[in-house]
Amino acid sequence: MSGAGASNTLIAQFAIILNDTSILNVDATGANSDGGSLHLESGDTIVYSSSSLSPLVMSAHATGNGAGGSITYKSVDTTPVYTGTPVKTAKGSADFINLSARGGAIGGKGGTINVEVGGTLFVDPTKADASPQAGTSTGASYKFKAGTTLIVNGALSADGINGGGGGTVDLESNTKTAFIINTGGKLPKNGTSGTVSASGAGGGIIVRNFGGGVKINSSLTTDNITLQAGLKGGIVTATGSVLTANNSMVLQSDLGAIGKKPLTVVTPLLQTTSNGAVNITDTFAGLLVVNDSSAGKGGFTLTAAGDTQLNDITVVSGNILVTGGNAGTLSVQPTSQITAQDGAITLNNPDAANGQISIFAQANIATSGTKGGNTIIAIGAVPKKGINTAPIPANFDTDPQGKGLIFFDGVANGVQVILGPDVNPLATAINKNVIFSNLTTGAGVISVQVGATITADPPIVEHSQRVALSQASLVESVLAGSNVSYSSSSVPSAKAAGSLDASQVTSSNANLFATTLLNNGTATATATATATTPLDGLRSTGASMLSNGFANLISCENISAMEQSAKTHAPVVRTVADMFIDAAFHGDLETLPSQFSISKNSDIVVLDRSDRSNQSIERKSFALSNGNIVFAPRCDTTIETPHGTVSIKANTLALVMQSHDGLSVFDIDDQSKNAIVVTTNGKRVSLSPGQSVVVSSHRSERFEEINPIELVQYRRLNKTHAGNGWKVYTAEFSIPSACFAVKPLRHLTSSTDKQTAKMRSHMLKTAAVLTMLRPDQGDYAQFFRPQVTAMFGGIR
Repeated sequence: MSGAGASNTLIAQFAIILNDTSILNVDATGANSDGGSLHLESGDTIVYSSSSLSPLVMSAHATGNGAGGSITYKSVDTTPVYTGTPVKTAKGSADFINLSARGGAIGGKGGTINVEVGGTLFVDPTKADASPQAGTSTGASYKFKAGTTLIVNGALSADGINGGGGGTVDLESNTKTAFIINTGGKLPKNGTSGTVSASGAGGGIIVRNFGGGVKINSSLTTDNITLQAGLKGGIVTATGSVLTANNSMVLQSDLGAIGKKPLTVVTPLLQTTSNGAVNITDTFAGLLVVNDSSAGKGGFTLTAAGDTQLNDITVVSGNILVTGGNAGTLSVQPTSQITAQDGAITLNNPDAANGQISIFAQANIATSGTKGGNTIIAIGAVPKKGINTAPIPANFDTDPQGKGLIFFDGVANGVQVILGPDVNPLATAINKNVIFSNLTTGAGVISVQVGATITADPPIVEHSQRVALSQASLVESVLAGSNVSYSSSSVPSAKAAGSLDASQVTSSNANLFATTLLNNGTATATATATATTPLDGLRSTGASMLSNGFANLISCENISAMEQSAKTHAPVVRTVADMFIDAAFHGDLETLPSQFSISKNSDIVVLDRSDRSNQSIERKSFALSNGNIVFAPRCDTTIETPHGTVSIKANTLALVMQSHDGLSVFDIDDQSKNAIVVTTNGKRVSLSPGQSVVVSSHRSERFEEINPIELVQYRRLNKTHAGNGWKVYTAEFSIPSACFAVKPLRHLTSSTDKQTAKMRSHMLKTAAVLTMLRPDQGDYAQFFRPQVTAMFGGIR
């Protein structure tokens, strides 16, 4: 006889009260049966009676050779939750649970345990057990997610047994205290006191701390590893600790470094996403594939042991240094973008005997920015400076400009062009150098395919329609109609303003401070509305014209012939008026000022899902399937969209844009950490003022083709993937440019309504402070869509 355990599910938006706990036993009843399924999920609390001596018991055992069952316990309640007896007596109220979903006694894979709570979670692995018991069996699946601190007292194993596949360990906390794997038996403040393992085919270890760093004190070995650090926290390993992922490794951080000292890893597939430095040594002996990766201040440094394939690598402030291809090839894959802003690029195969470097068709390797450096492609020792000892290869186009030079050093025919139907490869050096150096003693060759471009310190990139602009004229234009009276003499000069702290920016002088600071001490509140200059003319004139005349440009709504078709050169009629963004306004104002009386787009679909039965709970929930809305809520608000969930805290000003192709969220102003959190396909992005995220399901990989607001200026643009082919773009954006481009925000900057005055003043103060605190983060740029078909295919 066989009898699998029952399947019991309770999901509620508000509290679940357990008077009958018999439903929590879904053990198998037959001789060889799987454990059942038990799912408790509350949007508020799960209410029951428990103590450390009498915990709530949830059970989904298998029998015989059956597979362990599944237990899910989810609650947003911040009351501490303990599995097992706490090492220290719990202070205040606490909930106690014991969970068991073990495999059968003679065989069967391990079960699943998933506990997610809003506060502290303490886990005794012996009281949260889903392990296999015998036979050749796959390991358990564990997920422990804490709203604050997560403490695992002991070793946590999801190993397969007797050659069985590996299970999964997924650990998540959200606190500035670093999450530490293996404190050596000492009870951690956040982390595990013992080892974590998931050995066996398909095993995985995931560790996330959204509030701080992640530290690995002992080696990890499994098939797949994901580590994620939040805010200023980084990812570090103890001396001698090695991260081994037999299939893939994903390392992510917000602002902290991924490896202050080089992280030693062993993996054939690597991906990093960070706004901090990345420093990795990969000792994998076979082919290493580096998937789309990014780094911030401090740059991207990778040392690989063998063949190395590079896809996109983007650094927003620092150098790119990749050393790889020993006894093989270092390659840049077709259409890949290797770009370093305010830094240099060095791609080096150190194997002087027979090392190879291959740059495939349409690949782009480029440095940029005012601090942009040389681009060096080298086999053997990396040269300190360029030397011309070899002729320019046949069919290789070169374009030195200014002080820039292009060097070909080393053996004859050391750089070769692989011909094809596309244009010749091109090396461009603008005030910095492009250096090819091939010092091989054997048959090593640097091969460059057609259409590839190698550039040092480029100017504005025309082909992507990205135009660098001055914020100063934008602020002038935005504030010109706000009836603000000011003069440049009433605040410190730009040099003096740079030494101010945030406390010196007040609500009364925020408009003035922002304009003066951004305008380098020269404040002008007028903007002429007569210019009709096409974008092509602006591109050829250069950044100086843009910085001086953009206020004129954006004040005019009759500009035509902004783009030209690359094939026919026929003018495309596109006006600035077409680029302004309309949006509904959703806030808690008692009355809606006339300035915000914008007719809602007929295709906006938004449903209020707030539960009105309990008025004491100040939380609203909406479903937005299409449209643009500026949210200014007084209570915490959640917006469900087809591309993800947006959580907005009270007193936050946010723009949410949802369309068929994606979701875009802009943090215009907020008053607390993690005020806006966007969750999509398991990826969580937290925003602060002046930051945006775009989740795109559009097939294009280029941001300019899906850019939701072309008149907004961006910088520090990063791209990652979130599964299902979706791309996630994060960036900083210019708040003044958003206030110009989005109609409700323009009205907000000029509104004289008393209800909006406080909101407006705080927003402008935030914009001013951000400019002062981030003066050296690089220029903002606009991303215009390159052709008509793309203009209407992106997020709107």
